[in-house]
Amino acid sequence: MRIAGVLALGLVLCCLLGAWLAVRMQRWRASARGRVANARGKRGERSAERILAAHGYSIVARQSRTSYGLVVDGAVQQVELVMDLIVERGGEQIIAEVKTGSSAPRLERAETRRQLLEYQLVTGSRCVLLVDADAETITEVAFPGTHAPRAAAGAWRAVAIVALLLLAAAWWTRRDPTRTGAQLHRGRANATHVVH
Repeated sequence: MRIAGVLALGLVLCCLLGAWLAVRMQRWRASARGRVANARGKRGERSAERILAAHGYSIVARQSRTSYGLVVDGAVQQVELVMDLIVERGGEQIIAEVKTGSSAPRLERAETRRQLLEYQLVTGSRCVLLVDADAETITEVAFPGTHAPRAAAGAWRAVAIVALLLLAAAWWTRRDPTRTGAQLHRGRANATHVVH
């Protein structure tokens, strides 16, 4: 009985040790993959900077951070956004997203499209650049309708101002058009009202 108890305890300890080692190995592998991906990303960003410079862009900022508010169930929730590069050419600043690998730079990937759309909506820029560091290409991506609301808001504001001016002019001319503003004021002061 004693030998069976020792063997059972040894088996339990071996299982625990094996589970602990498996977890440690899993963490080490994930960490190693993360380090490799991070190094590949850094190499990709350096390569992208050279590609962008060759196309006349200058680097304004690297790993730029900003935040914006989302309204979630009536409450504002701040979201942080990290942009790979902010570049400038011809006085226009544009966000450049750097991708490496065979599938990440593809616009067929929903994740890539959503990321670029978020950049364009948050920054209000005309477009976003997708830089494929491996293929050494730059793709200008603009989403339809992202500029229309701002332009439409400005147009509606102008229409509203013109409409108010026309209403004010109509109200003013509805009165006796031969009188000036000073005459209208004196006329009201001298008027007597008879109540029957």
